[in-house]
Amino acid sequence: MRLDIRYRTTFTYDALVRESQNELRACPITDEHQQLVSYRVTTSPSAKVSSFVDYWGTRVDAFGHRSPHIAMEVTAEATVETLPRPLFSAGSHRSALDDVQFRDDHAEYLVPSPHADWGTGVATAASSQVALAGPDTVTTLLALHRLVGMSLRYAPGATEVGISVED
Repeated sequence: MRLDIRYRTTFTYDALVRESQNELRACPITDEHQQLVSYRVTTSPSAKVSSFVDYWGTRVDAFGHRSPHIAMEVTAEATVETLPRPLFSAGSHRSALDDVQFRDDHAEYLVPSPHADWGTGVATAASSQVALAGPDTVTTLLALHRLVGMSLRYAPGATEVGISVED
């Protein structure tokens, strides 16, 4: 299937802006399920757009405006050709997560972070759900999702940046 995509963002400022530097990550990827046919970025006021690929393999379009402006519009236009994807018939077993190559390939996601460190309360609650879910990874994730949905409620002002996961 051929898809034409247009992404547009408009910035309107309360006062005159003398300079702005920007990065846009809107370019569709090419992979085994889709082929990027065309892509272009335009800005108003007009600016030179430079592109690079970031650590994650995402195209980044960088541009800046050094002349005074009160508004800015950025438009990214792309065309992709997609291929049908087969439906998932079953999830992998959690034991696959112990594979050394898998762990090496996903190390960034598996190392502890001070921003998402949890204690025994979270571990105990999660392990009870994992035990009920069986060996299927997708079922395990759905069980954890259900646990979080049943036990957490959003309350404005109840937390702040830096609060622990346990709290």
